[in-house]
Amino acid sequence: MLCYFSIVCAYFDVDLFKMDGECDHVHLLINYPPNLAILNLVNSLKGVSSRLLRRDRSDITQRYYYKGISVDTELFCQ
Repeated sequence: MLCYFSIVCAYFDVDLFKMDGECDHVHLLINYPPNLAILNLVNSLKGVSSRLLRRDRSDITQRYYYKGISVDTELFCQ
């Protein structure tokens, strides 16, 4: 999982100092340049990690639908 976030951080020239999390979320300690919109970084971190996890871990791509929205579950649980 860490390498997925490292790829995005390197692309945005962001330093990833620490990563921790739980079954359904992660915490990242990052240092990013002031000219970078944090929204762009967060969207990329979420999108890229989700795509790569679905690609690499077909056993955790169970999908549920809630009010027309697709939700991936158990992305980080083992």
